[in-house]
Amino acid sequence: MKTVKQVADEIGVTPQAIRKKIRILDIEPVIANGCKHFLLNDDAEHLLKQAFQNHKENQEQTVANTTQTVANQTDRIIDILQAELEIKNRQLEVKDKQISDLNSRLEDTTAALVAAQQTAATAQALHAGTLQQQLTTAEATPIESEAAADEFEAETPATEARRGFFGLFRRKA
Repeated sequence: MKTVKQVADEIGVTPQAIRKKIRILDIEPVIANGCKHFLLNDDAEHLLKQAFQNHKENQEQTVANTTQTVANQTDRIIDILQAELEIKNRQLEVKDKQISDLNSRLEDTTAALVAAQQTAATAQALHAGTLQQQLTTAEATPIESEAAADEFEAETPATEARRGFFGLFRRKA
């Protein structure tokens, strides 16, 4: 005959766990020296050890099942994340191509702008040269330019000059 503490030490559990299993298994206490003590005979001890052994096996099986379930879920999550990563990589490749295309368009546009600026500068220089030539020609023949000014004044009607600024807005009769 063993005490609850002795059996608990042998099995590797607490005395409270042994008392709980005694209540669950409905093991009767042994009366010794006129007091009710939970002294366990060999049959009760064997029954408790078997109950705890089954409990440990169930726990181990539960842990194994849980581990397998977690591993399966982890594998699924990894597969999902890899698929998403592939999608993101394809999207990045498309974006890189778009950026490359935009950069080439920008280079083309910049080259066209530089060419247009050079053409405009050349046209300005040509126009300035033409104006310079006209000015030098006008200085050489001042009589012609005075005659042109006189002609312009002759073509402009005198009535318009008298009407003033607001006269421009009135109807001509």
